[in-house]
Amino acid sequence: MFKLNGKKISIDRDLVIGAGDEAITYPAASLQNAELRTELGIVEVPAPVRPDDRLFLVTENEDGSFTTAPRPVDQVMAPVWDQIKGKRDDVKVGGVLVAGKWFHTDSDSRTQYLGLKDEARDVLAAGDSMDSPLIIDGAAVVWKTMDGSFIPVTAQLAFEIVAAAKVLDKRAFAAAEMHRAAAIAAENPFEYDFSAGWPSSFSEEQRNP
Repeated sequence: MFKLNGKKISIDRDLVIGAGDEAITYPAASLQNAELRTELGIVEVPAPVRPDDRLFLVTENEDGSFTTAPRPVDQVMAPVWDQIKGKRDDVKVGGVLVAGKWFHTDSDSRTQYLGLKDEARDVLAAGDSMDSPLIIDGAAVVWKTMDGSFIPVTAQLAFEIVAAAKVLDKRAFAAAEMHRAAAIAAENPFEYDFSAGWPSSFSEEQRNP
């Protein structure tokens, strides 16, 4: 960074020194000459590091320094919170482990599980047990799990899958709120690591068998 009389200047643009009839214009090409710069009193100094615009409202001063004002917390946190919510939403569709198998937790699957739970209630109302298989359209329900294998669905399993999905949602939302509070308290929310403390997912289990 170059300064003249304490003010930041650019040597890549023509420089006018003086005013009125006494003004002298020095073409940018001439300012590349170090001897001329010295003669004119132009000095080169280290450029200050610009503060993080995500955290501060930054104003550059004439001398090249910066004046800052903290941005409102909600403004700083908005993009960070979006990332945390994105992780939360990924976790919610990452599957649940029930009876040793991972079951899908996307929205369509969740709706189907509620239908299975209704069937399970009908089975129990008819006097059958929790171990009774669910029968739809004259055949036992066999469900495809996240690893591609199939498992027969009993009344017990239907209830357990729905309950597990509820627990998953509760834990995912709790983890998100915990990370939100920690990010707000961090010196730099953008550097806060929110990768830990989430419920496990099928993909993580596949990576870490």
